Amino acid sequence: MISVVICTYKRADSLKILLENLEHQSLSAGEVLIIDGSPDDETAKMINSLHSSLPLTYFLVPPEHRGLTRQRNFGILKVNPATDVVCFLDDDVVLDDQYLKILQETFTQNPDCVGASGYLTNGRTWEVYDPARHNGLKWFVLDGFALELGQRNYVRRALGLFPDVPPGFIPPYGHGYDVVPPSGKSYEADHIIGCNMSFRYSVFKTLRFSDYFIGYGLYEDCDFSYRTTRFGKLLVNTRLKLEHHLAPSGRPDTFKYGKMVTRNGWFVWRTKYKNPGLFNILKWYTISVLFALLLIKSFRQKAAVHEFAGRVAGLFSVMFNAPKLEN
Repeated sequence: MISVVICTYKRADSLKILLENLEHQSLSAGEVLIIDGSPDDETAKMINSLHSSLPLTYFLVPPEHRGLTRQRNFGILKVNPATDVVCFLDDDVVLDDQYLKILQETFTQNPDCVGASGYLTNGRTWEVYDPARHNGLKWFVLDGFALELGQRNYVRRALGLFPDVPPGFIPPYGHGYDVVPPSGKSYEADHIIGCNMSFRYSVFKTLRFSDYFIGYGLYEDCDFSYRTTRFGKLLVNTRLKLEHHLAPSGRPDTFKYGKMVTRNGWFVWRTKYKNPGLFNILKWYTISVLFALLLIKSFRQKAAVHEFAGRVAGLFSVMFNAPKLEN
């Protein structure tokens, strides 16, 4: 049994598309829980107007349970205890019609797997590897496919700061690289993407999403999925296909986003590596400063200026008022 949990906030239109999408899955969900943190009733009105065949349950959470991590924890408490897999979906994703069926197969065929996520078909554009064309620092090559690196990853590769671990893993200096090609394979990782992440229900007997990531909750998926690896492995299955449309509503302003990128990134990195050593600490700060400086070229856009300021503020804050790490 797969229980789908959708945490939403002021995105009634996106949520409606996803619910219609779930009705056309080749394998039906055992239950679909909507955990709504919206301060208005637009989502509730949309739900009430649906004539859906889904086993749908709607919850409007009180203010003290708003925010992605709190809504996810609220949803866990409402999941049917008979479920096998809890599938968390963002409200702005659209699934391939075979998604739930392949998800079921992923867990059935990999008994040591405790968590899985899929492949974003509207994400980065991979090309079939051609050794005559796809060479040099700007190309990332894996399993017969090549991806052109964006500026910041090209620059850090040129400076020797590119991750030296497989995609989906956090190196000792943080700042991993989380892309895999559309090879049809499953790749092991130590964290999976939050817009579509699924876990065996058994892990929730021990774990919950951290209250550190209140509000928007950037990187809470990385933190939680990393902590599940004590129970088994995580897989990114590229046969699990979906689109993520990144709806603009319900997102923080770019200053807050920039600050969260730095502080929350520090928190996840230091949760995994309690004592990374001076060299790796300096490397984390170097890469963080580099990513902030690369925003300067976009200063004609107000959002880039605000994000730069947020990242810089975040750097000073972790130097003088670092987040308290959890056990």
